[in-house]
Amino acid sequence: MATNVPGTNVPGVPPAGRPKPFKGFLPWYWENYVLCLLFHLLVPLLPLGFELAFTGRVRTSSLLLGASFYIIGIGVSSASRLFFGASLVTGLIFAAIYGNAVSRETSGVPPAAAQHGPTSRGPLDSAPVWALLVFGAAHAGERYMRHVAGRASFLEFLPEEDG
Repeated sequence: MATNVPGTNVPGVPPAGRPKPFKGFLPWYWENYVLCLLFHLLVPLLPLGFELAFTGRVRTSSLLLGASFYIIGIGVSSASRLFFGASLVTGLIFAAIYGNAVSRETSGVPPAAAQHGPTSRGPLDSAPVWALLVFGAAHAGERYMRHVAGRASFLEFLPEEDG
């Protein structure tokens, strides 16, 4: 009969008087991946979510500016040169379209979306949404390969764990 005596080395049984440390719900590399998705893919979209929550809609200019910064931001954090270049070009295009949309808003000219009827929001609103989805999904895939398959740490100031 095995007893839990200090100094004994029984697998799976912590030394007497010391509880087994809690390691979390997921392996450390999956926790890194989930944290990465939260910080890289969801937190940057909070301003658009707040605008929607407080005003009931997201203006075209807000969507274009948000998409521009979001896409450039995730491209800068990418390990792929091709993804970085594509995101930089796409983000700059959305920045230019944002400038045009703001100039139309301030001059009183109706936005291009208004030309497509009351139920359609038009290409200025759908293009940034599709770009956010495509670049976000590609970045999530890249981060899966980095943090789950490659076991790279996300928060570098925290020690990696075995497992």
